[in-house]
Amino acid sequence: MILLFNSGYRELYRKNVLNTMHLPAGHSNRYRYSCNSRSNYIHPELMDVLSKETLDEERCVILFVERSDNTQYVYHPIRSGFLQNSFVENGQCHFDVELESYLFASDPSGLTGRIMSVGDWGGPRLEVDNGNHVGYFAVYVRDEFLNVDEIESGDDVWAGAIDRLIRLVVKSAK
Repeated sequence: MILLFNSGYRELYRKNVLNTMHLPAGHSNRYRYSCNSRSNYIHPELMDVLSKETLDEERCVILFVERSDNTQYVYHPIRSGFLQNSFVENGQCHFDVELESYLFASDPSGLTGRIMSVGDWGGPRLEVDNGNHVGYFAVYVRDEFLNVDEIESGDDVWAGAIDRLIRLVVKSAK
């Protein structure tokens, strides 16, 4: 499973989060992350796997990174999907994901704690001092990483997830 994190830090990022929320199931959305010597947002294990094999049809979960300040983060799963294509071009790693179900975490703080405690990546965030990223925005994890008991899925959770996430995306623009 690939976890793809998206923030509202820049206008283009906010637009991609909103596209993720509003595109119907079956449509594709592209997620791009720097993967060059200056700035690498892709976990090395994922880059290694991508360089050796195709991950087409690999399950993906797209998460929104809520950042209330530079020290507090909450990760919200917003959509599931399947990787359709991935490639590296001009120092950017591209992931084309066919979107599926809407996702909603009943306890986003608990999920965030688990993400922050994992291995050598611990969830993406910015360093307080210089604004550089820490952690990775695209990672490869075991399928069992996301506990199905803490994540609701399907069209019935769409309204609640949309309402909460739109408020978070708008808040991130301020």
